[in-house]
Amino acid sequence: MQWHEVMPHRWEQEKSIAAAMLGDFEAGIDSTGCAFVCGLFSVVSEHGHVYETIKIRITYPPNFPTRNQPPSVYLESHRGRWEKGGDSHIEYDWRLCLFVPSESGIDFQDANSLNDFFAVVHTFLFKQRVYQRRLVRSQLDGKKAV
Repeated sequence: MQWHEVMPHRWEQEKSIAAAMLGDFEAGIDSTGCAFVCGLFSVVSEHGHVYETIKIRITYPPNFPTRNQPPSVYLESHRGRWEKGGDSHIEYDWRLCLFVPSESGIDFQDANSLNDFFAVVHTFLFKQRVYQRRLVRSQLDGKKAV
């Protein structure tokens, strides 16, 4: 049995948090039986200015919330605009390399951990937005993007 079948209340909690954070929210079970949430995530300044809206998909591993088994986040939009691989920390399957699971500091046993996870995703996407702009500039001036 998958975690969402064993812990239906927790799955409802995850969907509730995600629905509050994502526009055009969608949730379900994929063809492999894994739970997912998907939607538009806004990268926002501390003053509320929306820098960019990015479609993401969060896929839960079958044994979630076991320690060191965090959900995976995939970039659904920006695939034609952003580069993957190399220093971008975007894997070739468009999965975001957010952190080393054992060092994230997020306790996924906590029913509200998705809020902390979204904070990490926000920081990652904010920095990624800057990095991707520097990549474009580096193609013009030849200086390495950092």
